[in-house]
Amino acid sequence: MNIDDALATFHHMIHLDPLPFVVEFNKLLSAIVKMGHYETVITLSKQMELAGISHNLYTLSILINCFSHLNHIDLGFSVLIKIVKHGFQPDIVTFSTLINGLCTVGKAAQAVDSFMTL
Repeated sequence: MNIDDALATFHHMIHLDPLPFVVEFNKLLSAIVKMGHYETVITLSKQMELAGISHNLYTLSILINCFSHLNHIDLGFSVLIKIVKHGFQPDIVTFSTLINGLCTVGKAAQAVDSFMTL
């Protein structure tokens, strides 16, 4: 699958009635992340919300991963706040992704400080 196929699949899925479960969208978003199209995933996740597809913890962790790859770790932490507000329990994947993002932008000390208190 290439990015054009993935986008065509997404646009097909978003117009189905009934809409597919969020798990199906997560599979597609994960494939797009593996292709390195992080900004595209962020845009598609916004389109999902507009279509009424609620994000789950996995979707939000995918977003944190994308923001981390784009060196926007501050936005990754904003997603962490959204995770907590939605009542989800962040997991090891969520925290590992944030730690990796902090290390990537040269904030390893902040990563240690932030997560030693958990």
